[in-house]
Amino acid sequence: METLTDLINNFKDNQDVAIVYRTDFRTFKYTYSEIYELSMQMSVFLGDKGIKKGDRVLIWGPNSPAWVVSFLGIISTGAIAVPADMLGTVENTGTVARLSEAKLILKTKYRPALPSTVPSFYLEDIFFELEKIKSVSIPITTKENDIVELVYTSGTTGSPKGVALSHKNIMANVKAVSSVVSITKKDTMLSTLPLSHMFEQTAGLFTPLSHGGRIVYMTSLKSSALFGALAKEKITMILTVPRLLQSMKTGILAKVEEEKKTNIFNHFLSISTRHPWLAPFLFRSVHKRFGSQFRFFVSGGASLDGDTEKFWHTLGFNVLVGYGLTECAPVLTVNPEKSPRIGTVGKPLSNVEICIAEDDEILAKGPGIFSGYWQDEARTQSTFRDGWFLTGDVGALDADGYLSIKSRKKDVIVTANGVNIYPEDIENVLAKNKDVRECCIISIPSPQGEEIHAVIVLNAGGNAEQMIADTNAKLDSAQQIMSFTLWDKEFPRTSTLKIKKNQVREKILNTTSASLDKNNNVSENKLIILLRRITGKQEITPEMQLVKDLKLDSIGRVELVAAIEQEYYFDFEEELITPKTTVADLEHIINERTKGTAQYSYPRWTEWLIVRALGNLWLEIINLSIWRPFCLLKVKGNKTLSTIKGPVIFVSNHISYADHSCIVRSLPLNFRYNTSTPAWGEFFFPTETSFLHQAIRRIFYYYCITTLRLFMMFEFHSFNNGLKHAGLLVDQGENILIFPEGGHTRTKEMLPFKNGTAILIQQLKIPVIPIGLSGLEYVYPHGATLPKPGIVHVNFGTPIIFKNESIQEITERLRNEVEKLRQQK
Repeated sequence: METLTDLINNFKDNQDVAIVYRTDFRTFKYTYSEIYELSMQMSVFLGDKGIKKGDRVLIWGPNSPAWVVSFLGIISTGAIAVPADMLGTVENTGTVARLSEAKLILKTKYRPALPSTVPSFYLEDIFFELEKIKSVSIPITTKENDIVELVYTSGTTGSPKGVALSHKNIMANVKAVSSVVSITKKDTMLSTLPLSHMFEQTAGLFTPLSHGGRIVYMTSLKSSALFGALAKEKITMILTVPRLLQSMKTGILAKVEEEKKTNIFNHFLSISTRHPWLAPFLFRSVHKRFGSQFRFFVSGGASLDGDTEKFWHTLGFNVLVGYGLTECAPVLTVNPEKSPRIGTVGKPLSNVEICIAEDDEILAKGPGIFSGYWQDEARTQSTFRDGWFLTGDVGALDADGYLSIKSRKKDVIVTANGVNIYPEDIENVLAKNKDVRECCIISIPSPQGEEIHAVIVLNAGGNAEQMIADTNAKLDSAQQIMSFTLWDKEFPRTSTLKIKKNQVREKILNTTSASLDKNNNVSENKLIILLRRITGKQEITPEMQLVKDLKLDSIGRVELVAAIEQEYYFDFEEELITPKTTVADLEHIINERTKGTAQYSYPRWTEWLIVRALGNLWLEIINLSIWRPFCLLKVKGNKTLSTIKGPVIFVSNHISYADHSCIVRSLPLNFRYNTSTPAWGEFFFPTETSFLHQAIRRIFYYYCITTLRLFMMFEFHSFNNGLKHAGLLVDQGENILIFPEGGHTRTKEMLPFKNGTAILIQQLKIPVIPIGLSGLEYVYPHGATLPKPGIVHVNFGTPIIFKNESIQEITERLRNEVEKLRQQK
């Protein structure tokens, strides 16, 4: 394979799974052949939009199969991809679109519109567009030196550079990385970095796909999602950045301290340091969470501190630290899998040459290094010297050829005495203080010259002055921290989670420390921005209540929880939001990373084979038989179910307690015993009632989840967890039966449909079959004591596949379809 087009052609007849996509609610799998087919359809789609060879197409969105298919479709068309940072601002992304002269924009609907007249399409709707395309194209012939993509860097400076990478650059890097890090078709890579970053593209996308491996993408990087993927997908390697490794380390140590096992843990670390082979036994609880098949982490994108790297190695995990730049496609060095050296970034790849200049700058040569910046000859010339690429990093090579990075050349602080100070050295010491959540070192001007300044996010109760004093006591005289600022929000970060020090420095220089602490506005308040987008309210103040004042309903809570987890990288429990929670309360919860306690958990024993078998037997003999003497069923349309493959959602109107029985009796056997129904959780778990009443409801609850296959959906707390449980059931092949009215009708007219059903449909992405019930309003109307015999009509509609309709559109159409069906006799 000499080009990425050759790589794509190899997908055509491969039926193995290539991509696993884990959303908050479901898991979707795509084979190599499906990715190939979709990519070819994407090529046709682009051609229909006037895109031809050499045109630029901008992609702005999160990692997903749609992103990958769009990128591969662009390559197959001969066009040039322009991947934009998902977290980039509208202004910077608009600048990238303008500089690249993009002819088309493929963007997520969760980012604002760009200030551009260029046509755009939502990535979330791309697969719906491709369904309309029946024919597929054949990838055009590409040459090694054809440009694949323009990757713009340093967009925050106002003058982004467009790195032009060719097929040769990328494929040379893929081959060289593969010779150092062994990857086979049995491997599964967990992706945690954005695909707009070259490290993720080369090492996390093209390299696994070139060996037939699998890649797992997730919509959330919270810890529960990460460990959920590890448990379900048999992950063998994780491509990550230092911050994630540091975060997981902090989480492990916090758990150890919480369980009061610090002494024994430290003792085990000491033993493991002397006898590494004992690590899997000493720390088996940690290894169990990653799985026996897990092989190693690959860390890049930023500098990994030696303590964190040593920590993971001591626990028995291999961490392969690498180094590179976007201009190098991007990997230059990587630690060998069998002989990694802690504190270094490894050895140069087989096709890479590294040398150290007189001023200690790292210079590089190799086929992976780009030929120049897009339409910027002056910058290109200044980046090369005698054929060597100037990395801008300061480092050193040891006797065995391992490279160590000291600092970014531009980040080196030159003191008034002319001493070069490397910020990472100070940050590593400062970060060890238990009161420090995060920190960075910058320089600020002083009458004596550049001054070392610490910017710190403190843990609750931390003493900043004492912490600085303790840190300075461990530093050389030239490294002393002269001043500090307490940063009370999240640091601004790049797509690979590196702190944007230039933005931090700019804030510090423009704001005094006193006003920072007093006004609480060090960084932009992301929470207010999120709440404005979700609630539509523009005037938001700290004392406003989320439910009463901002009208946050169940739909808004689902979106808010997902947004908080995505923006702040921690597990946010929906139960923390109560009817009286204010904006200020929510901000405090986020800042303190408050842990919630789930008020309800879904029992696993209901899925045991013996429980299911007995439950189905009871369903057939007792529950369904109770209503047989009273309900003479007249069923229409259920024969269409024989043509359906995979799970579906049944949606019906709600008349009485006999609804469930009549519908289930109407289903073919392969649907009858594999259909679950959400129930109103507050009914089974009342709070303001007597103990006896609660006990009776609890007994009824166990009966229903065992014999009727009900599962709880709470109207307020745990609504999000109910959606996730429904997704889990669908992944297991279960059908879902829903009554969107949420209660029995008291008249002959249907109640309004609640929006929760539409949310479920949007997230599960499976066919919906409307059902119209009639007759039960006479057989067993609401409030009746005993039923009376009668005819019950159960009319099944044709399957509906919803695509990009809004929640309101889905709700309205469902109600109309059910209304028509229930009128039929």
